[in-house]
Amino acid sequence: MRRVWLRAGCVIAMLGVAGAAGYHVFLTETQITQERTAQHAYASLGWTLALSLSELRASQQAYVAAGQSQSYWMAEATEQMETIRADLSSLARMSTAPGAARAIEDAILALDQLAELDDRARDHTATGQELMASDLIFADGLSMTRTAAAHVARARTTERTAREFITANHRNSQGVALATAIGASVFVSLLLVPVAPPARAATAEGGVDEVSDAPVAADGHLQLDLHPSVDAPSPAASDETFLPDLGLAADLCRDLGKVSTEDELPVLLARTAQVLNASGIIVWVRNEQGTALRPALSHGYAANTLTRYGELDHASETTVAAAFRNSRTYVVDADGETPGAVVVPLVSASGCTGVVSIELNDGSEANHAVQSTAAIIAAQLSTFIVADAAVDVATGTDGADASRG
Repeated sequence: MRRVWLRAGCVIAMLGVAGAAGYHVFLTETQITQERTAQHAYASLGWTLALSLSELRASQQAYVAAGQSQSYWMAEATEQMETIRADLSSLARMSTAPGAARAIEDAILALDQLAELDDRARDHTATGQELMASDLIFADGLSMTRTAAAHVARARTTERTAREFITANHRNSQGVALATAIGASVFVSLLLVPVAPPARAATAEGGVDEVSDAPVAADGHLQLDLHPSVDAPSPAASDETFLPDLGLAADLCRDLGKVSTEDELPVLLARTAQVLNASGIIVWVRNEQGTALRPALSHGYAANTLTRYGELDHASETTVAAAFRNSRTYVVDADGETPGAVVVPLVSASGCTGVVSIELNDGSEANHAVQSTAAIIAAQLSTFIVADAAVDVATGTDGADASRG
């Protein structure tokens, strides 16, 4: 993906998905906290009810206990009965599971039956029939109290199960949201991975064909770090299609034909960059052994660039090596992050002696006029750039071996 607005749109979409996922996780986490708080309150009230039922049973048993004030314990039991009824009503309102609500209704029904039994037991104690009151309290009353407590325990268990299920659903929802965000991030990251543009060979008719035998680097940049230094001047960008000035090109070729020493070459390379709208130029020559290419001249690059490159094997999978092996001109398209380039072989009567790689601004590499002008200048360069004879073209001590004149 090379269009800047598409890349920006993908990044914005990824951030939107990540933000939505984060907000969803925050909301569900809040809901989980609320569920836990409600469950804790429900369980606490359930245990309080179980204790209140036990205290109610003890108060009723005191009706018939020797040495106890019946009026005191009856008033105490009445108050406990009202408290239990109020707590059961609160528990019913807090119930979210249908099973828990039904269990509370059963507990209220058991409490109503216990209230009727309590009235009969009081009547028996008022008439002195304490034995009959004892039978009601210690037999039926105990059973009804246990039944009510069992219904409360069932409601507490059912409600806990229901809330745990809701919490699990919230956790699953968080997992889906996070997985979606991660998936979107990975997808967008893969879309943003730079893709190497295809290398193209210029045909004799001026067209450009796909070439399968000239692999391009993963960064689409001649398999080498050919970025010019920040200090190197470059032609100003234009909103219109760049066309080389043929008059300047003719003057350049005339001056190239008059080169007598290597000291004149840097200035001529700078003029070449101006004619072709280039940001960087490297002249590669065959080494003395004839097995590799080495950078001999450059324009637009840092001082230590040529040293850092070293020699480039003829068989390497680079556009520079392919241009040398096949004696053909290759074009590498710009990819939005790195400039395009034209790689032209230097061919003389003795064969291909080197290559000139030219990085171009503003997509000029696709312009047929630029390609043709580069080929003309390279043909003029090839008349005095020859294979190494243990001499460096840029800094050599024997100018006659490296340049004509």
